[in-house]
Amino acid sequence: SWRDNSKGTLKLTGCSVEDGSDSFGSFERYACEWASSSGIQFQTAVRMYPNDTYVLVFEQNFPTGIYNTSIGDYDSPLSVFPALQIAPGRKLGYLHYYDFFAGYRIQTGIFPQNYIGGLKGGPISFFDSDYNTIVLSSMSSFTTSIMQYDNSSNTLNMGVQGRIKTIPPNYKVEFVMVEGKCKRGVSCTFSEWGNRLLSKYGKSRATPESSTVIQYLGYSTTAYYFYNPGYINETDGDYERPLLDFNSYSQSLDIPYRYYLIDSWWYGEYNIYGGVWMWEDSTVLLKNRFPDGLQGLHNKLKLPYAAHMGKWVSNTPYAQSGGGNFSFSVEGKWAIPQSASFWDHIFANASGWGLDTIKQDHINEQILMMNVTLEDVYVLHDWLVQQGIGAAHHGIHIEYCMEYPSIIMMSLLTPTSTHARAWDDYKPNLSSVDWNIGATSIFLWALGLYPDKDTFYTTSSERATNPQALFFNWTEPYPLTHAIVSALSAGPITPSDGVGGSNKTLIMMLCQQDGTLLKPDAPAMNIESTWRTRSLGLEGPQGEVWNTQTTIGQYTWYYVFGCMLQAPYEFVYDDFLVPSSSATSYVWHEYVASDSLSLKVQKFTSQNGITIPAGKSYGDSHIYIVSPVLPNGWIFLGEGGKFISIAKQRISNLVTSSDDVIMDVRGSPQEAVWLMFMKPGASSPVAYSCVIGRSGRSRFSAQNGTCQDTE
Repeated sequence: SWRDNSKGTLKLTGCSVEDGSDSFGSFERYACEWASSSGIQFQTAVRMYPNDTYVLVFEQNFPTGIYNTSIGDYDSPLSVFPALQIAPGRKLGYLHYYDFFAGYRIQTGIFPQNYIGGLKGGPISFFDSDYNTIVLSSMSSFTTSIMQYDNSSNTLNMGVQGRIKTIPPNYKVEFVMVEGKCKRGVSCTFSEWGNRLLSKYGKSRATPESSTVIQYLGYSTTAYYFYNPGYINETDGDYERPLLDFNSYSQSLDIPYRYYLIDSWWYGEYNIYGGVWMWEDSTVLLKNRFPDGLQGLHNKLKLPYAAHMGKWVSNTPYAQSGGGNFSFSVEGKWAIPQSASFWDHIFANASGWGLDTIKQDHINEQILMMNVTLEDVYVLHDWLVQQGIGAAHHGIHIEYCMEYPSIIMMSLLTPTSTHARAWDDYKPNLSSVDWNIGATSIFLWALGLYPDKDTFYTTSSERATNPQALFFNWTEPYPLTHAIVSALSAGPITPSDGVGGSNKTLIMMLCQQDGTLLKPDAPAMNIESTWRTRSLGLEGPQGEVWNTQTTIGQYTWYYVFGCMLQAPYEFVYDDFLVPSSSATSYVWHEYVASDSLSLKVQKFTSQNGITIPAGKSYGDSHIYIVSPVLPNGWIFLGEGGKFISIAKQRISNLVTSSDDVIMDVRGSPQEAVWLMFMKPGASSPVAYSCVIGRSGRSRFSAQNGTCQDTE
């Protein structure tokens, strides 16, 4: 039974069974009705799918609504169904996403060891030593649904977040349990779970061409602290000049930045307003910071923006309470938009000054600094959904930052959300872990979002030199690791060097001549044995080992990344997250930045894997490429001088004949692309130059070593 603190115990009044169907297929629904003497009605239900026994859905329904429901604790559910208990004596490992940045404070162990749920919690995966795996999460009402472990009953309880004051009539919360068909562990099961939810909500997975921010190299003013308050006067200082100076500098080096990410200083978040007061191209807001306005700067840069948006302050002129035209919930110092027309106003204005993407930041603060966001079932939901619909209407894309796992779940309802921050802010000289996104990438990519690692310096000499600047005089000791992880993330890449501080060679290892990012098919993720080791104490890497892949035609190439290993790890075929049956044999080599032809190519077999060495720092990172031996004996090793040496952005098609490999190569006209091969029976690689023709597409023949324009 479920106890109403003021009215007594709810009693079971009846159960029923009915058939139906939803996006998962035909189901049998087993429902039970509960009631109290005061007239409260509560319904619990389970949906079972006879044709798909890998999924189970749990419902809580409130037909009449309930008032005065708060139990005063947002980490405990005020209603419970289901309450799940692990069978006595059964030990299950788990992976749980917790806290902001997509749950980056991951929890692992033998459940419930170390588990903390509640408001900041998210999806949880359970697994055994044989890779049998389930994922359990909310399936609707994402901003009010939580899970928490009850030590007194030894149950994992699911229900409505405990500070909600009123549950309106016909309100529903749902939770879903998905068992992995793949029988290959956590990442594979998360993928199946995510595909079901994407299908249910009709949300498309982000693609490499989703937006300028996803597709191209960008420049970030987030971490280059010349731009932070204290260095330039935020009220009257000229922020336009440094951007124009950097643009001239990067153009002089032919670094192909395709957009600028302008951080919160552009609207005076810190020293002036303490949050978002106004968000548009207005002299009232921008004053001397942008003498020509955002539109004027956009015309000079000839590049679009990604722009920061934080939490809202209560004296915003947009709010009706301050004489504006739009509905906001206002509380003390803070406010939150509650109007669909408001977002039409904001994005219609922003489209005129070149906005491509908003970075919706400080989401956790927006939630925790107000009571209404914790006590009303609709406020958070409506804020994000209205923003998402408005953005989609105006062709604007959304990145979420400082986001709880529930906000990542809400991305299912926002059509143009494409990516989210996967770790804490980059801090030079303190970045021993802020590149470590292999775990959060599993969750984000399952729901079709690219992970954003955040910015980085590309040289070890770059530093902020003004004593007033944040992180004054700090430097980045290992730019290479940050660059490799950024490439493997498949997400946005935005260095933040100042004038005179860029390593062009390193930057160009990430992209084509025109700034098109070279990406694997999916973000790199922790291999499965990671979770068996951390949760169950079984054999696996003592550190970070990730894997991803690129498939062109019927052939798959793999990337293997290792970093900060306490002991060497032998990477074997079973460690591939997406095994391929397209080739019977493989070879591997370690990425070598200096001389592509000096690489050592070795066989990759079930008995002879890749030994990734131990390392003492995050500078001890390694990236390996595993290539298939093609049916005719040729081996394509990839493009020289690029971290993602086999990418669909560069190679659009590859076919083989008895004695040749023919591929379609893309790039800028006159761009020279170095293609590396091993000829049949050869012991060392060869490299061919393919100069892209006027059409931007050429066809390359390995047998002839020729490249012809396909115009």
